[in-house]
Amino acid sequence: MTPFLTRRQLARRFKRAEWLVDGLSLAALTGYILYQYSGLVLNPGPATGGDTGSHFWALWSLVHHGIPSGTLRPWSPGNMGGEPILLHYFPFSFLLMWVLALFVPIGMAFNLGTMLWAVFFPISMYACLWGMGNRFPIPILGAAAGMLVLFNESYSMWGGESPLHARGPVCSRLCDRLFSARCGRARL
Repeated sequence: MTPFLTRRQLARRFKRAEWLVDGLSLAALTGYILYQYSGLVLNPGPATGGDTGSHFWALWSLVHHGIPSGTLRPWSPGNMGGEPILLHYFPFSFLLMWVLALFVPIGMAFNLGTMLWAVFFPISMYACLWGMGNRFPIPILGAAAGMLVLFNESYSMWGGESPLHARGPVCSRLCDRLFSARCGRARL
């Protein structure tokens, strides 16, 4: 028995250490996001800045009229004679909020749903960079660098920062995260 590790054993230990560092780093980034928004998200009343009030109405209509009647698009009489709600929005985010509303107040479910995309941001960036073939430490560094955009409140022209998206595009942000996580696996 030799006291030295073989090359294969050493590579296996380094691989485990890389996954451990990546996992702990992703947990720390996600935990930081949850900590930053816990006061806003765990409020039982809905957020009401920008377009968010109209999105809450769409969720309320879906929960109280759409799901009980078996449709994802209940009628909204307000826009030039009416149209189905969620006609211009993908209903995936609202369905997640509906599921959350089964367990918590509807306002809190709405707040959780609007900020869920921010929690998935570092995970989706990591998945995208890892899927592109980048190896340790590039994916976790990319996820950490993306946090600079997420928390930069002074640069709202191009979007990406959380205060802007807490006020508006609920559906597109969550879909962007799912898309970016899958995009890394695409072979162009």
